[in-house]
Amino acid sequence: MIISILFLIISYLLDGVFPCILKNFVPFFSISIIILINMLANDKKRCFIIIIIYGILYDLTYMPTFLLSSFSFCIIFLLSSFLTDKKYNMFIMIPFYFIAVNIFVFVNILITYFINKYNIDYVLNKIMSSLLINYLYFLLILFCTNLLKKTNNKHINELGDI
Repeated sequence: MIISILFLIISYLLDGVFPCILKNFVPFFSISIIILINMLANDKKRCFIIIIIYGILYDLTYMPTFLLSSFSFCIIFLLSSFLTDKKYNMFIMIPFYFIAVNIFVFVNILITYFINKYNIDYVLNKIMSSLLINYLYFLLILFCTNLLKKTNNKHINELGDI
């Protein structure tokens, strides 16, 4: 659970730093961690509470709404928990990341459309230009979580032999 929280903190900070470095960049680093937190954490209820708190902090820091990111993150977490079920399957995870990003964007645009009149072409262009870096981050975190999961299972098996 500590590793999951550490990944969440890193993603939270990167979500704020990268748009300052790269113009027209939309970060989805937090979505990566929310998808992959299922692989690392055993207690779904505790993860759910952490994701709600994380979404509130994310909204207070980066978004003009309150509880919208929590709602989106919870939907993504629930869908990923049903889809992955603690399995490392890159052929499922990579397309689901794209779906999760679209869910997040769709919910945010749908709810905040009346507050901010969006130019959909502009929003889609920004998202598409940002996907490469977001996917590279997702693949890096996917590789790290898989490595941590294998290492953790190896230590559990060694302890079971004692």
